[in-house]
Amino acid sequence: MKNRIKQTLAFILALALTAGLLTGCGKGDTKDDNAGKGRYIEKDIELPFKDGEGGISFSKSKDGNPLLFGSKGPEVNRYEYKDGEWKETPVKWIAELYQDQPPYLVDMEETADGTQVLLSVNMETQQFQLARGKEGGAGEALDAAYLKQETEYGTPMVADLLVDDAGNYWLQDIYQQKVVILSPDTLETVSEIQTIQSVSNSEKLMAKGSDGMVAVNTEEGIYTLYQSGSLAEKGTLKQENGEHGQLCSDGSNWYTVSEDGISRKQSGNDISEILMEGSMGAMGSPVNSPVSVVMGDKEDFYVLYSQDKAGTNLLEYYVFDPSIPSVPEKTLKVFGLSENDTVRQAIIRFQKKHTDVKVEFNTSGKTAGEVSTDDIRTLNTELLGGNGADVLLLDGLPVDSYIEKGMLEDLTDLADDLMGQDSYLEEMLKNTAQSGGNIYGMPVKFKIPILFGDEEVKAALESIDTLQAYMDANPEASVFGVADYDYIRNFLFQLYQDEIVDPDGKIDQARLVQLLELESKISVNARAAEFEGEEYNTSYEYAPGPFNNIMGAGIMKYPDAVSTEEISSVQNMMLPYAMMRELNVKPSAVQNMYNPVGVVGINESSGVKDLAEDFVKYLFSEEIQSAQLDDGFPVMESAMKGVAAEVDSEYANSFSMMSSTRIGDDTVEISATYPTVEEVDHLMELGHSLTKPVNQDRIVWNIYQETTDKYLEGSIDATKAAETIAQKVDTYLAE
Repeated sequence: MKNRIKQTLAFILALALTAGLLTGCGKGDTKDDNAGKGRYIEKDIELPFKDGEGGISFSKSKDGNPLLFGSKGPEVNRYEYKDGEWKETPVKWIAELYQDQPPYLVDMEETADGTQVLLSVNMETQQFQLARGKEGGAGEALDAAYLKQETEYGTPMVADLLVDDAGNYWLQDIYQQKVVILSPDTLETVSEIQTIQSVSNSEKLMAKGSDGMVAVNTEEGIYTLYQSGSLAEKGTLKQENGEHGQLCSDGSNWYTVSEDGISRKQSGNDISEILMEGSMGAMGSPVNSPVSVVMGDKEDFYVLYSQDKAGTNLLEYYVFDPSIPSVPEKTLKVFGLSENDTVRQAIIRFQKKHTDVKVEFNTSGKTAGEVSTDDIRTLNTELLGGNGADVLLLDGLPVDSYIEKGMLEDLTDLADDLMGQDSYLEEMLKNTAQSGGNIYGMPVKFKIPILFGDEEVKAALESIDTLQAYMDANPEASVFGVADYDYIRNFLFQLYQDEIVDPDGKIDQARLVQLLELESKISVNARAAEFEGEEYNTSYEYAPGPFNNIMGAGIMKYPDAVSTEEISSVQNMMLPYAMMRELNVKPSAVQNMYNPVGVVGINESSGVKDLAEDFVKYLFSEEIQSAQLDDGFPVMESAMKGVAAEVDSEYANSFSMMSSTRIGDDTVEISATYPTVEEVDHLMELGHSLTKPVNQDRIVWNIYQETTDKYLEGSIDATKAAETIAQKVDTYLAE
């Protein structure tokens, strides 16, 4: 929850540890199935924490009620939820026990006899430690030898504490990938169980059932069940499709709460029953991570979520309501070529506000770079036939063609209404998908392409002719230091697309030949052939798009070059800004371009236009625009002003990153922390000035990429490549 232990891993792997939260379950009565009537609903429960107080753990009390432990400095409070209210009791023994050296509180559990067991970190030695006490009594520090053992990683890193029905202490050691079971009497190790690799203590690998069973994630997708006391194996529990979530059991069934929803299954049975789809509750939101679940006595669930970036928590209650329809009465269909976190978040919240609506979000199941021409043609056929989704995410789609064919609703009045109520980046809302001054699509978010490095090279990139002149004067120039073929091909076409493709979609073949020959020369100078192996293809799948060079760190070895990056979040600024600080350079815009994200439009043939309009408006609400997601910056002015606040969060202060890039025999290593407030403010000022949307018709781009690859590998010459591209684009436009 609020506490976090800082860890740093190499090669684009960051580890931000959140404090431990326990999973507690109890016996529940199974409801009767009622086909056609009844479904699970979600209700908010206000957390009881005072100002400045954060949670330590969430589990089940000895009386079977949801139980929270919270702390503010050395002060710890116990909160038990009963009859719709929180009862607060101060926990005094911890402050008394550690009055000279308050520890870092990690996890806490209360046993059936009222004993409270605490897991914490000694701030001087940085070692984990155990203690126990009872209300009204003195605390006792526990000298567990295991927690002092030195390994190649140091002393154990404990992600989770669980106390079984026999009183044993189960400790999840993420460094050594095992669960260690200690006797409560001798504190000696009773048993050890190997687990899967866990990268942070937000990933809990243990859960306790009401029948004394303890589930441990021993293999990928497999939990092994152990009996308390005897520690005998009692079967396995299989998780489908690599599902990760929080578990609990009522003694007969095991339940998982994950982003996929709430599911039920039994040991030895691989088939799961979905009780609630993730798309219908907070578990499906990209800002929420379930960290603990407590089961009630009627197959109901209390789920605590962590919202890491915001440093907050959310408690939701799930209960079956037999009085409402099993399926909401109205359906709104949304389609996008690729996933969109902001849209996912909006769907979750919109459905909660409109319980009679189910929003179905379908995608091609592919990333933007994987979308094929056939995918788009299939969608076009549906839309032209008067079918298709009600709301469309137009990213990568032939928007101009859709507007020309009358397939999109005119959103001008809706946009004017929005801009009349709040302040937005109006140029972006008006320019992204428009025709004749009318608006047919608006971006929910946007990304900022930046260019940094040598000023002479930056100036040379202004046009095809200036780049040609620079290369003629500097024939050995690499321009980008080192780069792979895909980046050179994509970035330069994006940069000069308007010089090559006229407003009607016609290709200037002479210009395209000139560009292709420049790409070939730069590819040789930038050593592109060295970065074509499987090692580079798999290691950098996180960075698609025309502005992301997988070898961008090469600018540290070639400061007379330039690098580009597409910034989608404050966290995304870390590595490029670390490089810029070391090189003492500043970022600039790339031809005043912004990359619109989630360009939302409405299908002219939709039968639920009023509902579609309500959903589109909600996408631009303060609630959705302010959600801390990494898929782009908000277009709402007030939400943009709050972006820099992330820099001062506990999450940011505990987060660091390292990058290691091999370039031939050299290795470039970069250490990065969060950017400064001033750097974020400067980037937001830059974002305000951008007026030119990045335009990518995926069919045109696919034609260009496939044919250019043949040219760069030497199977056709530049003239033939340009001719082929022009012919295929003409054929596509005539369809």
